Amino acid sequence: ASGDGVLAAFDGVDAVIHAATDPRRSDAVDVGGTQRAIDAARSTGVGHLIYVSIVGIDDIPFPYYKAKVLAERIVTGSGVPHTIVRATQFHALIHTLLSLLARVPVVMPLPSGVTFQSVAESEVAERLVACLADGPRGRAADFGGPEILSLREMARTWMEVKGIRKTTIPVPIPGRVGEGFRAGRHTTPHGVRGAIRWREWLEARAMTERKS
Repeated sequence: ASGDGVLAAFDGVDAVIHAATDPRRSDAVDVGGTQRAIDAARSTGVGHLIYVSIVGIDDIPFPYYKAKVLAERIVTGSGVPHTIVRATQFHALIHTLLSLLARVPVVMPLPSGVTFQSVAESEVAERLVACLADGPRGRAADFGGPEILSLREMARTWMEVKGIRKTTIPVPIPGRVGEGFRAGRHTTPHGVRGAIRWREWLEARAMTERKS
């Protein structure tokens, strides 16, 4: 977030993928860091900056998402040739969320009425490389996972793969943030889709953990 070394790192570089983010310090990292990246890109003549963003950020008033919107505006108003790639939540994020919720004794509370279209990080990386090859496009098509599942379905699959048995209980998310997630504004039914499904990703992860 400090920007130390950014100018030197950008010097002599044709293209940059800007994926730095921190939900806990979004003003400093996502907004301030993006401004520093843009300043460095201008100074060094970077020919293509790809900014990694999130599907639905302008429709869900979550503080982190508001910071991502501001960061996108910095990029689009910069004059630097760019592509903005919005992706849905990573499989790993849902795995982390469920791991935290599973720590609750006896039951597993789940945000009610929420679906996710999670995507494999490896496929997002491939998408970014493809966007590099395409050159600056402004706003690329949104990118999401191959299926839209309720969080309850995802939790059941997660528990099955991990060998855990717990009763899930629905917990409402209040306010406009909850409304946005229940409406599926963080999904992209008509966007470009990856191929690695939630269960497939979980099983591959479990196999890797058993081998380690």
